[in-house]
Amino acid sequence: MDMMETALVVDEDFLMRGYALDRLKQEGVYAIEASSGKELLRLQASQKFDLVFADLDIFQTADGVFNREPDTIYVVMTSFRNVDKAIQLVSSGKVYDYLVKPFSPEQVSVIISRTRELLRLRAQIELLEKKAAPADRRPQPMASPGVSSESTTNLQDLERQTIMRVLHETRGSRTVMAEKLGISVRTLRNKLTQYKQDASIQLP
Repeated sequence: MDMMETALVVDEDFLMRGYALDRLKQEGVYAIEASSGKELLRLQASQKFDLVFADLDIFQTADGVFNREPDTIYVVMTSFRNVDKAIQLVSSGKVYDYLVKPFSPEQVSVIISRTRELLRLRAQIELLEKKAAPADRRPQPMASPGVSSESTTNLQDLERQTIMRVLHETRGSRTVMAEKLGISVRTLRNKLTQYKQDASIQLP
């Protein structure tokens, strides 16, 4: 069963909305569109979305958007000149990823693939939490090497867990890893460089 069922695309530019909306529908995701932050907040008040694509300006003006549905995965769409602001949102943990306009339908597909992976991982974590007994009565489930066994729904932690799992599955091959994760080798190397700062994680 597909973990991702609903998505929302918010942008004043109908062409950008169309690129994302069409690809989401082709990927079998029920998706609707909006053109303003006001519409975004109104729709969030009445419906839960697994994934939200929204223009950077809309994220900045829609006050409280990130507090409405903490489980929603957000992707910011931005122009090249505002990439730094998009990166700041990603670094803060509020946004999962970003797309630079004009983007291609294929780039949207990469985001969809990675989102589905995160949602599958969330479901696995929730299942483990339901099965887990109190820590003083039953040992905690074993985690993959280099990955903390503590359950968390934080997107940054989920991404790290996913990358570390694929790292060990592929025995450290960066090229194969990037292909499986749907990201560029450069992006993967940047993320692994960040992880090396954590002394508890040993990278092959």
